[in-house]
Parts: sequence; structure tokens; C-alpha cells
Amino acid sequence: MNAIWSLVFKSLLRNGGRNLLQAGLIFFAAFVMAYFAQFLAGVTRNFTDNLVELATGEIYVSSTINKEIDQNVFDREYKYLRVPAPFLNEVSKLEGVETIHPRIDLPVRLNLPDDTVTFKMAAFNPENEPRLVNNFSITEGRMVENDAFEIIVPQDLARRHNINVGDSIPLLAGTVNRRVNLVQYTVVGKFLTNSLSAWFNNYVYTSLQPARVLLDDENVMTRLNIHLVEDAEREVLMPQVNALVAQYLDNDSNPELDATWWEDGAEFFSSLVFGIEAGFFIIVGIIMTILGCSMGFATVMTVIERTKEIATYGALGAPPKMIRKIFMMENVLLSDLSSLAGIGIAVIAYLLTVDVGIPINNPQFEAFIGASHFYPALDIGGFILPFIICKLVTAQVSFFIVTSAAKKPITEAIADR
Repeated sequence: MNAIWSLVFKSLLRNGGRNLLQAGLIFFAAFVMAYFAQFLAGVTRNFTDNLVELATGEIYVSSTINKEIDQNVFDREYKYLRVPAPFLNEVSKLEGVETIHPRIDLPVRLNLPDDTVTFKMAAFNPENEPRLVNNFSITEGRMVENDAFEIIVPQDLARRHNINVGDSIPLLAGTVNRRVNLVQYTVVGKFLTNSLSAWFNNYVYTSLQPARVLLDDENVMTRLNIHLVEDAEREVLMPQVNALVAQYLDNDSNPELDATWWEDGAEFFSSLVFGIEAGFFIIVGIIMTILGCSMGFATVMTVIERTKEIATYGALGAPPKMIRKIFMMENVLLSDLSSLAGIGIAVIAYLLTVDVGIPINNPQFEAFIGASHFYPALDIGGFILPFIICKLVTAQVSFFIVTSAAKKPITEAIADR
């Protein structure tokens, strides 16, 4: 076995130029697959886990959705609903419910000194939603305090309309009772958001109580997000939530309501993830095709150049199986070393970009995918599979080409040479 390994290393060194080019291609293929698999995991997480954590909960109670048009939880129109405290208490007691978070989304008018801007406002409880608070990067000022008549505004909105921290801005909105109300808010911060940024950046934010004052109703909300524990029995919980909705909320003061799984009304994001995943696998297929063709061409050239060597092995009594093994060991060793190097660099690149991401810098594409940065997320399989794929492609191509050459009669091999 030591003699065979010695032959393998000598052959790799002897064909250094071609092997170096081949190693570079394998390195690139492994790096691309491993690194971008982490971004695929990041995209999937952004539009599944983060969507649930930051926007909807596993279940949300709201006005009935129209499944034909309400495919985006951010763009759909929510009607106001009045939710009494007993309903919230009963929902929070259900087995499998982790937390409940009321939200309010409403259109408002910002009466600025030089202009009137129609925008969206969102209200939440900053003290009870640390995950949502952590999604904001405050570029100037601070986060709103609970129950204070304060707002934070998107950095881009502040820049366009010369809004500064400390400004007092009147906000005009229609109340629950279809009247008009005007409330003064103080700008305490400018922000950018991290996950789902192109959607969250389309709102100004305040806490729940000031929004309810603007809407002139102490119990109003537009959506109740219900977060479940990891092992919650979904099939049991949904009927229980719907029963409580019918018991406490089915009255003349509320529109028709539904308890909805987060996936319903979020088809846009599901389709987006599917499209990105499909594009990734198409790219991987193209890379593997190029790698297979390149490895096949390099192996054919090696076999042609070493025909006399193959004949010599045969004359010395080496069976075709042994000859094939030598060539396959050369290619597989080259593949293993190159792919490990590519994956190692991908790990380093992942560690460097996991917190800062890669900026998109294209407003149209940013608006389409709902993010300002691509953030990778750890996917162990994404580091392992490229190594296995490169190894399998190399081994299969080498096997078919070298098997034919190793079986040639000695006299025919020498004649070909």
C-alpha cells in the first residue's frame, strides 16, 4: 500500500501544472457550494423563522384574510378589533402557548413643516418583544419607551423629509369610530432594520398605548401574534384558539375574525424562498457539470500521456483493478485536498460575514426580496455536502475513463503510444 501511495504522490507532482488547474476548479466549486449554502440557510431563516419571530407568531388572530389577494402579511389590510383582557388571559393559559404579542398597524399622516406625508405606523410593546427590538439598528437617538408618545422613523424617511431626532410631529389618523384624531409625537430615533428590512423599514414605530390614544380605543389592535413552544401540538391548539375567538370576540364590535397559521397569507415569502432555492440548485448543477467535464478531460489527457506507463504496469503483472485504483486515488486525493481547502476558506468567509452580512446596494432587488443585506446562517450540511459531491463526481468520472484504459491489452497500449 505504501508503494501505491508513493506512486500516487509522484504522479500528482509530475503533472503539477494540469493538477494545479484542476485543483483550482475543485477549490472554487467547493467554496461556492459551501459558502452560498450558508446564505441559502440565511435566506430561508429570514423568510421563515424571522418572519414568525418578528411579524406573525406561529398563529395570529386578525380580520379574515382573503387568500386570493392577501399573500403578504405586511401589505394586507387589517381591520381594527377590540380584544378584552379575559381573552388574552385565556389564550396565554393554553398549553403550548409561549407568549402573545398585540400589534397595531395603521395608516397615518405626518404633518411636517414643509409637507404632509402618508405613511404606515406600527405599534408594539418594546418591553415584551426583545426580539423585535433587537431587529432595529438605531442609527441616531434611541428606541421608543413603553407608553410614551414617541416614534422612531426609518433613516431613509428622515433623510428625504429632513426629520431630526427631537422634532415634535403631529400624526393624523382615522379612529376606530371613524373620526379623525391628531396626536403629537416626539421623534426619538432613526433606524434601519436587520431582518426583513425592506418591509419593516416601511413603518414608523411607537408603543401600543400612544397608538391606542390616536385610535381612541383602549383595547384596539389589528393582530394578535401567538408564539408557541417548540413541541406544541398545533392540531390541538388551533381549535382551542378558534373556540376562544368565538367566545370572546364574535360580537358586533369586531369584524369577522380568524385564527390563522403564519403560512397562510405569507405565500409571497414561501414562493420567494422556493425560487431562491431552485436558483441555487441550478447553479450547483451547472458547477457539477463543468467540474465533471473538466475532470473527464483532464483524466483522458492523463491516460493518453501515460499509456506506456499503464502498459508497463500490465507487463509487470498488475491487474486492471490495481491500475484503475492508482489513477482513481490520484484524482480523489486531489479532489479531497482541494475541496477541503475550499470549504476551509468558506468557513472563514462565513465567520467574517455572519454578523455584518453582504449589502445588496440595489433598491429594486432589495425591495423585491425584503432585505438590505444577505446574512448567512450556519448550515453544517452545507459544509459537508460539497466535499462529498466533489468526491463523488471525481470518483465516478475517473472510474469510467480509467476502467476502459486499464483493460487495454499490453500490445495495443504500446501500439497506441
